Amino acid sequence: MNILQIFFAEWWPAFLGLGVVFVVFWFAGRFASDTYFLFTSPKSFKELAGYSEDEQKRLLQVASRETFRCWRSVLPAIVFALVVSGGVALGRTIPKVTPLPDTWWVHITFAALFAGAAGWLGMRLAVNCVRPFLRRLIERTNQAT
Repeated sequence: MNILQIFFAEWWPAFLGLGVVFVVFWFAGRFASDTYFLFTSPKSFKELAGYSEDEQKRLLQVASRETFRCWRSVLPAIVFALVVSGGVALGRTIPKVTPLPDTWWVHITFAALFAGAAGWLGMRLAVNCVRPFLRRLIERTNQAT
């Protein structure tokens, strides 16, 4: 039980700090007029392959604005903060309960491993959040022409 207490004592501050930072990034992206949704780019969507580069950017920006109105749009930022804070907490907990040294490289290694996994997961979630809005937008654009 002591291990869980140590882990959660290390996890809460990291999650609160990272959660606030990523939700602020989410709000900044929501109110910026020419940005994409977090973790996305035109290369993330095969649906945009047949359009010019400028049209890809425009369609993704419009779809991103529509996505920000949905409550699920904050999910990739929260999941990223959850996973990275778990890596930070694990990197600080393992040296306390094992013979590994309590040095910065242990903390950085775990945080980096979990940040990579969180980035991949956040990207997949973000693409899945934006894709339905992008498909509807492409259908409306095709019907209008």
